[in-house]
Amino acid sequence: MRRQKREGDPFERIREAQDHRLDPGYFTGGRIDPLLTGRRPNRYGWVLIIGTVIPISIFMAIGGFSGWEWWQKALLWSLFLLQMVAGIKLLRRRRDSRRRAGGRVA
Repeated sequence: MRRQKREGDPFERIREAQDHRLDPGYFTGGRIDPLLTGRRPNRYGWVLIIGTVIPISIFMAIGGFSGWEWWQKALLWSLFLLQMVAGIKLLRRRRDSRRRAGGRVA
């Protein structure tokens, strides 16, 4: 209840992002999708991690990398790594800047 009074309608940013998701350049002006700026840990990180682990295990189980060129393998592994890092980052708790500065957090 307190958060709702401070921040207003919690779905306002989500509706705005949905209304403008196809507008070119809308998210380049410092606007970030509310799904990515949510509280930490953000459960969407699990979707990214599971969405990385399952394809890797399928590719490894069926030997899907055997006929690929080296650059194709490198590109796919780098995409897997990027997605895994993004998922882990969403799951980690956000550090409070006041705690790092030695200040007291109320």
